[in-house]
Amino acid sequence: MAISIVEKPASEPKPDLIPDPKPEPKIEDPKPVNKPIPPTIPPANTLEKSLPKDVLFKPVDYEILKKSLPQLAKLGAFVARNPRLLLEIHEHTDVTADAETNLQLSKDRAAEVVTYLTAKGVNSSSITAKGFGASKPKYGQVKN
Repeated sequence: MAISIVEKPASEPKPDLIPDPKPEPKIEDPKPVNKPIPPTIPPANTLEKSLPKDVLFKPVDYEILKKSLPQLAKLGAFVARNPRLLLEIHEHTDVTADAETNLQLSKDRAAEVVTYLTAKGVNSSSITAKGFGASKPKYGQVKN
């Protein structure tokens, strides 16, 4: 007995008893895995032009003074244009109040800066905030 394979012409109907073979699934090339892009730091002269010299607040409060807003807006625009940047806000206080009050005030002020920057389009996941109170004064200890 011999078996031969013959291709049927397209015009002939297929017998009902033979099920149509299911087409084999098309195997696509796996998509490349998107690795997170590490943050990069722009050239120092560009970054320095966008960093505020000081952010000032009302005394014993976390409300940002209006004269500091243009500098923060400039920083916000810069970071929003450079989404690969990670920004860390450090906030300090003087030593005029007790340590616990100063620490909380510095945390509240740092949070207020984050709130302002996110309102300006900076992704909140790219900002961290730290309050140091009077433990790390920016300009040194105040002498009595």
